[in-house]
Amino acid sequence: MEKPIILCVDDEKSVLNGLRDELKFELGEKYSIEISESGKEALLVLDDVLQQGIEVPVVISDQLMPEMKGDEFLIQVHQRKPEIRKILLTGQATAEAVGNAVNKARLYRYIAKPWDAKDLVMTVEQAALSYMQELELEERLKILEELNTAVQEVSQEIHLHQLIDKLLSISLQLTGCTQGIFLLFEGTSLVSSFIKHGAQAPLQVLSLEDIIPQLPAEIISHIFRTREILILEKAFRHEMVKNNSFIQQNKIKFIFAAPLIKQTEIIGILFLYHTQKSIIVKPTRLHFFSVLLRQAAIAIDNALLYSSLEQRVLQRTQEIEEQKQIIEEKNKDIMDSLLYAQRMQISLLPDKNLLKTYFPRSFILYQPKDVVSGDFYWFTKVDRYFFLAAVDCTGHGVPGAFMSVLGSSQLNEIVNIEKILDTGLILKELDRKLLLHLQGKENQPPLQDGMELAICRIDLQEKKLQYSGANRPVVFIRNGQVEELTPDKVTIGFSLGKDNSQPFSFQIIEKGLQKGDTLYIFTDGFTDQFGGEKGKKLNKRSFIEILAALHLESPEDQEASLQTFIEEWKRDCVQTDDILVIGIVID
Repeated sequence: MEKPIILCVDDEKSVLNGLRDELKFELGEKYSIEISESGKEALLVLDDVLQQGIEVPVVISDQLMPEMKGDEFLIQVHQRKPEIRKILLTGQATAEAVGNAVNKARLYRYIAKPWDAKDLVMTVEQAALSYMQELELEERLKILEELNTAVQEVSQEIHLHQLIDKLLSISLQLTGCTQGIFLLFEGTSLVSSFIKHGAQAPLQVLSLEDIIPQLPAEIISHIFRTREILILEKAFRHEMVKNNSFIQQNKIKFIFAAPLIKQTEIIGILFLYHTQKSIIVKPTRLHFFSVLLRQAAIAIDNALLYSSLEQRVLQRTQEIEEQKQIIEEKNKDIMDSLLYAQRMQISLLPDKNLLKTYFPRSFILYQPKDVVSGDFYWFTKVDRYFFLAAVDCTGHGVPGAFMSVLGSSQLNEIVNIEKILDTGLILKELDRKLLLHLQGKENQPPLQDGMELAICRIDLQEKKLQYSGANRPVVFIRNGQVEELTPDKVTIGFSLGKDNSQPFSFQIIEKGLQKGDTLYIFTDGFTDQFGGEKGKKLNKRSFIEILAALHLESPEDQEASLQTFIEEWKRDCVQTDDILVIGIVID
């Protein structure tokens, strides 16, 4: 598989060679470094590699070049593939050229010559990484959509022949194979066989005598022994089937064989192959293919039961128990997946020790409604500034968790990579990026999702606070006096259909921060919780009064008191939403 390409463009050959050697030394294991001495030549290279299906995560260009300037070149790159990260590396770019690249080519970063080698390599590496992560996320979402559609098609079919036809068609499409065979077993006895030449071809039911010569006994034996998916690349040269006449005569390049297992019994074998090329099946697609096969096994079992209704009635007690076990296994699979997603989400949250390092008297109360959460906290340190945010994404559970992952990655990119340090501009850029991700693709409508948050920037040297908010306030307490810093009444990501993302203001504590000042940022999970004697919402005013009463306690006691209060307040009510409260005391 070809490495992704980083494309460098500069009309000065010495500069270009130096840039190539520098990047190749640091990043050559993961990426190929290609160079061009003009924008026109680079576009030809880009068109060629994209046509070959090779990824180009990053393009780096000088500004002053003959025939085509760097900003003009990057705009054409953007028109070909907007996702590519574009970097302008030059010592002679005008503000107009940089602005042109930012506005029309979504410039990732401008770096002036002579560049700092470490900064350049880190920028290129982070740009390429963000591109590949975005690519992987899109691929996973695409696979999930394909899997959901495939599982629905298979699950809803109750007639055996139509079910096998759909299974073979879907499997051929997912793998790219040209021919598929399905064998149906009862115990270890082969009872029926089906063959399909291409996804659109009609299904054929063949006799056992016709089908057995086409399916190597070595593969059937291997599947029954290992009970696992078998993939053979350059199959006709593989040791397992080198003596099989069918494989050798047809010079079969690729084989995909898999068992369909109902509980512990193999009820079918799926055998797919391609005679012209070998196919790479990525681990992610292989995992989801396994899910499809499990569902197909259940569907085939149901179809067999449907076709012999009288036998199903006689054995209903046993089958109900079998279905119960299948459901329990599926529920366990789902819960295991959710728990794994929870571990992944927690691992993406920043280390609380970083917050404790700069604000020893601090706490975070984080209590998701479901296994995974739509609320998340985020903080980072850049230069002399410490950034802190409490974010509430649309929804909770899995949809909210997807949004939280997207929001966290975008904040890291905006602050840590793009070095946007003004809180109002951070929210504006977050709004812009989120709109790009939520825009509808093809004929799909845009997603109506977004997030609310409060973000604070604390100057660790001058003890100053800058705050911006999207529907989430800051509670500031000094010498027992409570002040609420109010946010802009705008939700990140909901300005769909407008020409530009929303502007956001910022606020500053005029006299600076003093020792003992206490700050609280929070999502609406605490204030919107139903409970109490009348089963009503707690509301924000009551919550601020609670904070004022607790603010002199230790962070640990504050967190424990809030936890105790919300549990007692809920009484018999279920938790309404994800809960997140962050408190810090200035030392």
